[in-house]
Amino acid sequence: MLIGHLSDLHGALKRVLDTNTNPDLWIATGDMFPNRTRGDVVVEVSHQRNWWDFYGKKISDRFQGRPVVVVDGNHDYISFAQALREHGVEAYDISESPTVLGMKFAGFREIPYIAGEWNGEVHDFREAVDEAFAQDPDILVTHAPPAGILDADHYGVGYGINLLMQALSYRPHKIRAHFFGHAHECGGNTVEEMGIRFFNGATKVRFHNINL
Repeated sequence: MLIGHLSDLHGALKRVLDTNTNPDLWIATGDMFPNRTRGDVVVEVSHQRNWWDFYGKKISDRFQGRPVVVVDGNHDYISFAQALREHGVEAYDISESPTVLGMKFAGFREIPYIAGEWNGEVHDFREAVDEAFAQDPDILVTHAPPAGILDADHYGVGYGINLLMQALSYRPHKIRAHFFGHAHECGGNTVEEMGIRFFNGATKVRFHNINL
């Protein structure tokens, strides 16, 4: 199965339009929309809605005929899945824990707390992690990475989720692939640990052959 993965484009969705590969499935792991402020909800919702009204049809046409699994990011103030659905795209929000092409997906958008300015910043991940693992997914989709896996900036500071890493290491599960973004410096990289393939798509559009 060929999967197209995009993340943290922050409005630069021309990168998707510039590709001509047609995967079996797209996975979008957040921060699709541009911002005008540092988290002013009223301004951001209006700005992103207006931006989508202008660009959305062309972008949606690129996804037509292929399902898209979406997790929103901390910079997203409108739903990317819902925006795609407005133009007829078969889009699934990760909160729905969908089964697509015979694969079970689960995940969450929450990220480790930064400064309280953005969407989904939390201190406690227990509920989000428990709910995702309760769905028994084949593929995990989050915005932020697990701690220690493709999560560091160029200073070595990690943006990953400790509790998620603990769950992947010690809980019973059947996850064989984990898609995420958020940590830009590691964007485009892939590693395999614990029998799981980890994909950080931050600022990139990448295509991966997966055999689960």
